[in-house]
Amino acid sequence: MGVYIDPANGTKEEWLKKHGQKFLTFRWNYLEAGELPVILVKNPAFTAAAIVFCEEEFDIFMNPRDERYKEIYICKISDLIEVQPMLKFYLDAKEGNA
Repeated sequence: MGVYIDPANGTKEEWLKKHGQKFLTFRWNYLEAGELPVILVKNPAFTAAAIVFCEEEFDIFMNPRDERYKEIYICKISDLIEVQPMLKFYLDAKEGNA
């Protein structure tokens, strides 16, 4: 299971419009320091906003066999940690600081 955003106030979609930049196409090398992509996945009954913290996870989410509608947003890590503090633990573990 990954890390998802679920703002206390407002919807995921509102939060992403305020804090993210939407991309129609994306490659991992588009990221600048201090940024991560968030993939908004539209499931039949709900949406999920997954914070993608590595290229391999991005590739899994964007598998062409997964036909769910997805939108990609680039967000500042500092904003993401504010809405989902658990992200810091994932990033620390990835860097070997956990």
